[in-house]
Amino acid sequence: MKVLSEIVALICVVISGLWLYSQPGYEAFLVFIAAISTISRLAYTRFKNRDRTIFFGRILNPLMDWKEKRTPLNSISFDTISKAKAIHHEINVWRIWDGNEHTERLELRYRKGRSSWLTLIWFVGHTVKMETKDINGDGNPELLVTYHCGAHTKVINIFRVGYSGFLEHIPGSEIGSDFCSINVEDRDGDGKCEVYAKNKNW
Repeated sequence: MKVLSEIVALICVVISGLWLYSQPGYEAFLVFIAAISTISRLAYTRFKNRDRTIFFGRILNPLMDWKEKRTPLNSISFDTISKAKAIHHEINVWRIWDGNEHTERLELRYRKGRSSWLTLIWFVGHTVKMETKDINGDGNPELLVTYHCGAHTKVINIFRVGYSGFLEHIPGSEIGSDFCSINVEDRDGDGKCEVYAKNKNW
């Protein structure tokens, strides 16, 4: 029925348009405008069930001079044991450049098993290195994310698997400074790794 209504409305637009073209007048103009309004309303109703946000966003974004370049930078995957079950973890780092702000941001995205992707953390930096190491000696590896800010600043962030089985940022584990050297290793032999950070001043 909807298709028939759209076909009839399209025929009305064509006929009224030909009428307006052959015999320009007030009545032909009103009929043509009414036909155009009808078919526009039908088209809007049909398109209403679709994602108009994406459609109009693609049209308006170039007009607003909005642009974003998103490129994959690095990735890693590993397995852990939680509640006697093996869990697979995937982490991707994306480089995002916003042409308006002239900044380069990094997005650390995470997925556990087949769940949806989540954003773990945002940070500004480059040269991201990711590795896994069992720091606290519980048998599950932690995720170490090391990156540079500017030319000389080096920062490390450490994530662990929480009780829910998801990765979470360890409070206070964001360590770094200018001209920094960071090592994560077990120097005292207690089975747990320590984070050693130093720079040219301390």
